[in-house]
Amino acid sequence: MGGETKNEEENNAILRVWVDGCFDMGHFGHVNLLRQAKNVEIIPGKKNYLVVGVHSDEEILKHKRLPIFTQEERIEMVKSCKFVDEVVSDAPYITTVDTLKKHKCEFTIHGNDISISATGTDTYAQVKSEHMYHEVDRTLGISTTELIKRVLNDKNGSRGYTKGKSVNMKYFENLINEIKNEVVPSQMIGDFSHIVYCEGSFDLYHPGHVKFLKNAKMRGTYLIVKIYDDQTVRKVMGPEFPIMKLHERILTVLGSKFIDELRIGGEINKIPHEIQEKYKNIEFYEGLQEIEQENAISLQIRPSTYEIRQRINDRRSELMSMNAKKEAKEEELAVTLMSGVKIQ
Repeated sequence: MGGETKNEEENNAILRVWVDGCFDMGHFGHVNLLRQAKNVEIIPGKKNYLVVGVHSDEEILKHKRLPIFTQEERIEMVKSCKFVDEVVSDAPYITTVDTLKKHKCEFTIHGNDISISATGTDTYAQVKSEHMYHEVDRTLGISTTELIKRVLNDKNGSRGYTKGKSVNMKYFENLINEIKNEVVPSQMIGDFSHIVYCEGSFDLYHPGHVKFLKNAKMRGTYLIVKIYDDQTVRKVMGPEFPIMKLHERILTVLGSKFIDELRIGGEINKIPHEIQEKYKNIEFYEGLQEIEQENAISLQIRPSTYEIRQRINDRRSELMSMNAKKEAKEEELAVTLMSGVKIQ
């Protein structure tokens, strides 16, 4: 038998894996799922090539509710994640072997919680029965439902979480350290010719933030991003913000493929002195305007965090009703699982 070609050898070292979801509202639960899916070793010696299927608005409405972000916005959010290799639109809500085969994937990956269809069945039942399913840890303390609930209950990150969502800070610190290790180390900055610096709150992380970071990165070759601390966000955006606490915003932004270095600070519209001293060829990018005022600069990115909050409040009655039903359904499911009954 003849030897394999280089392409064949490379293909044999790659494992195509599938993750699907709504990916509505930007949060670190999505980032961490995609990070784990990209990095988990399912077959020894093979690196994962991550294909992400994004459900259509129609599919989500059928099984859950109309999403806050449009399908186009959700696709752009997923495309901007540095752990994603390929994005597929209109992915079916119920994951099948045919879907995996169509996209040449050998496994689907999901968090260790049950995903239920509109009819009450396990959406991964078929791929589980065919041993094409791999489970990773579900991220604690955050979900799309949780963020919506904070907005509806007028609870910002400083005034506390909704009931039952408190998580030990050590958990978040470990996650930050893990994800930070995959950002370009700062000592490599000397290899880059043009440095761009930008800053913002990045609260309720949304497509406007993605556009902002993409535009900033296009202006140079190395992007430094500063995230405002909670106190600064309140000063810039108002006392009802941030909706997401600092560690939640850090974890979410760390998933962006556009950033090279992340900093935390309180000063507004100012490049830190130590950065100015060290790097002479640096540009301050002012493309994000988060203060609601009449003279807001023309470069303001849409949508804004204010607009995302308004989308949620415009659907207040519907979303509060849906969230109550979802919680009741989850409690019923938990009782069922504890009784040992298998969800089909």
